[in-house]
Amino acid sequence: MTNYREILRLHALNISKQRIAKMLGCSRNTVAKVIGLAYQAKMAGTSREDLSDEDRIWHPR
Repeated sequence: MTNYREILRLHALNISKQRIAKMLGCSRNTVAKVIGLAYQAKMAGTSREDLSDEDRIWHPR
């Protein structure tokens, strides 16, 4: 199972998508998709309080 929080954490550390994918054993496309969805959620202005626990994956602390 893909660890979405870890993808976002590593991305926040400025680690490349390719390196994150290799570290976590997933595809670079998966990494890019997770980062893109997180960015879209942030731009939509969704607050953490408005999200369910499952949806909070897209909003790291």
